[in-house]
Amino acid sequence: MISIQKRDLRIVELPTIDYLIELRKSLRITQPQLARIIDEPRSTIARIESKKYEPKFEVIQKIYNFLYKKQNISQKPLCEFGKRKIVSVKPNQTINKAIDLIIKHKFECIPVIDNDVVKGKITTMKLATRKTSARDSKIKVSNFMEEPPIIVPCLTPGTLIKPFLESSSDCVIITEKGELIGLVTLWDFLNQK
Repeated sequence: MISIQKRDLRIVELPTIDYLIELRKSLRITQPQLARIIDEPRSTIARIESKKYEPKFEVIQKIYNFLYKKQNISQKPLCEFGKRKIVSVKPNQTINKAIDLIIKHKFECIPVIDNDVVKGKITTMKLATRKTSARDSKIKVSNFMEEPPIIVPCLTPGTLIKPFLESSSDCVIITEKGELIGLVTLWDFLNQK
């Protein structure tokens, strides 16, 4: 533990830098992601982790508070933090429409839904593997979509879904009483404050 003395001479015990590094890596959070979320320069995180910098108490506290909360957030049911509105495309729309929505909402995956039935998905991973062309405005989503994202009840613990999201650029649709109520991506896990 690192001991930092405050002005009132109380001693506050904080975890070691090695523990924070191990915790960050176990949560599969990169230095740039951590820096962005706690609003510190990435170089500060890198210097702290290389032990070339004596961090301020407030910075270590921000890092620890975020990582500790992140460690426990995935125990919660998906409906407690993943009720992001479902933004989708229809099978008869063009992939240009899907691309526009992915860019606008910063999604890695967008479901293809027609009459409340999930038909498929478009992912940034698949979009990245194709050559763009003027024909994009004519290619229908139905000719380009992948298998549908998984659909789970909203009471599903995040611990069951997070490893799946970490291994793919995907999304999960959550339901409540048979209704589609939200969308969860890895960003929802990383963006919890």
